Amino acid sequence: MYSGDMTSAPKGAVEYLYASHGLNVPTLIMNNVYSGSSDCGYKIVIGKGDHISREYMMNPDHVFAEVKCNSVQRQTVLGMLLPKGGKQCFVLLNFGAGHAHVSGSSEISVMATDALYQQWYEPISFNGLVEELGAEITSEKEGSDFDFSLEKLEKDSFTKVFT
Repeated sequence: MYSGDMTSAPKGAVEYLYASHGLNVPTLIMNNVYSGSSDCGYKIVIGKGDHISREYMMNPDHVFAEVKCNSVQRQTVLGMLLPKGGKQCFVLLNFGAGHAHVSGSSEISVMATDALYQQWYEPISFNGLVEELGAEITSEKEGSDFDFSLEKLEKDSFTKVFT
């Protein structure tokens, strides 16, 4: 894994993280706010790199996810890289992990990694859950009892199923 930072970026620091093939253990991705506000904003950009070097990381056309977040503490777990089926998965987490200015490995971080791995390696999907409860999933909107498409989704859409 390669991590390079540019702390003199015009609008804050920039951190590039490159995880090569062959990841075989779950790995926490953490961020430490060295100076400034502990609730600062950040953006996670995920994509497929090509011709990676210390000068070039990724073609912007190969970005497949971009998420804006805010740190919740000076030390934040951004997510976790998981090896799965010969590939790598990234799980976005964004939760506080302390008030340290710099990262380090500790017994607590190892235990946290193990716990998060158990939780996120094979999470149950919403579709899997409702099918297990007897629902039938369809891509046809007409005649369906509930519409969970992104354009119809509201904050209480899932709880309405039970009312």
